[in-house]
Amino acid sequence: MMLRAPRASEAATLSALALRSKAYWGYDREFLEACRAELTWTAFDLSENQFRVAEHRGDVCGFYALSASGPAEIELEALFVEPGRIGTGVGRVLMLHALRQCAAAGARRLVIQGDPHAERFYLRAGGERVGERESGSIPGRVLPLYSITIDKHSTDETTPMLRVYGDGRSGNCYKIQLLLSWIDTDYEWVEVDIMAGATRTPEFASMNSNAKIPVLEYAPGKFLAESNAILHYLADGTEFLPEDRLARAEILQWQFFEQYSHEPCIAVARFIAKYLGLPEARRADYESRQPGGHKALGIMERHLARAPYFVNRVPTIADISLFAYTHVAHEGGFDLGGYPAVRDWISRIQRLPRHVPMADVPGPASAG
Repeated sequence: MMLRAPRASEAATLSALALRSKAYWGYDREFLEACRAELTWTAFDLSENQFRVAEHRGDVCGFYALSASGPAEIELEALFVEPGRIGTGVGRVLMLHALRQCAAAGARRLVIQGDPHAERFYLRAGGERVGERESGSIPGRVLPLYSITIDKHSTDETTPMLRVYGDGRSGNCYKIQLLLSWIDTDYEWVEVDIMAGATRTPEFASMNSNAKIPVLEYAPGKFLAESNAILHYLADGTEFLPEDRLARAEILQWQFFEQYSHEPCIAVARFIAKYLGLPEARRADYESRQPGGHKALGIMERHLARAPYFVNRVPTIADISLFAYTHVAHEGGFDLGGYPAVRDWISRIQRLPRHVPMADVPGPASAG
């Protein structure tokens, strides 16, 4: 499951989710209508408050929102989970992440005005009931007020959540999202606007002096760069990186092929077209990438004509490395019509149980 900032276009989606989540507790239509205004957010709200969205295989399954409420105090403005995902751990992941955000902001207390039905959840999270507060929706109704002291125990820093810095449209960054979905690992996604120069700041240089994404923060203040290196780190001990010595070497063989023969043609042509809009000044460069891209696709086609995957006839991180840009090669001008084995392989990858599609991310919420 991925935690990320909301997108401006998701205000209505999150508002509808909150109302469905409230309805889960059996409230009638009249009650829910009275709550609608309080449970409705705008794009401006998403930019002003600290929201985080939980996404699972492309579907939004919950969110939370924080706001400063006093010296060293933050309030949990909202925490809602899609009804079908209540009880599956989504709320726990959101709450733990919220507590860590409070700790990072230097807060000593998280205040929560909670629904009475959620009392057990908040108490289990370390909350203490400290009073009541009048509802913002129903005159005369009072709601329980909880307080959680922010400390090492409440934030559980012994098991920090992975954090990935990347661009959702980038194939190299998508590799990491895909593997984390395959191994069913929770993580936070931080969108990086490379076109606005976000990788050329001193802050980013402290994470990766090469000024490139993706970057994995695998422990607080500890970073790892280069997409294929991150894949090896995350896949170690899983079925997607075999223990066999030769199999590991073959995975590296295909990953070097991807970086030196495949990506410089297919990924660069896609960047020129998708990110830059294929300006006339770059057209010659774009055209020059086409022969090399087709050569790489031909090599893949010949291999996949006799094997379902690239190594050991099973999915591995070699497939992730090559899938990332191949399945969107058409965005760089490459017609896959002449590569039937490649197309079949793409379909096999997309049918895997924990597959997650690449998102065409418009960017985080903005008040502008």
